[in-house]
Amino acid sequence: MRELTMDELEQVSGGDFAESAAAFAAAAGIAQTVLGSGWATMGAVAITGVGWPVAGLIVGLSFYSGYSLLN
Repeated sequence: MRELTMDELEQVSGGDFAESAAAFAAAAGIAQTVLGSGWATMGAVAITGVGWPVAGLIVGLSFYSGYSLLN
């Protein structure tokens, strides 16, 4: 049995590491920009009216990142 390259592995599993990393980086960038360096403030910001869409976008991008990696 031989080892598969990353390209061959993506063809077999369907996962795309680059797309997953891009989605996670976008989520992290949005969180850093809106929430600042303290990610613990996410709950406090999410309570305000402007925080709900941002929190939903971050969670959505995070789920998409995992989905694209596994799918």
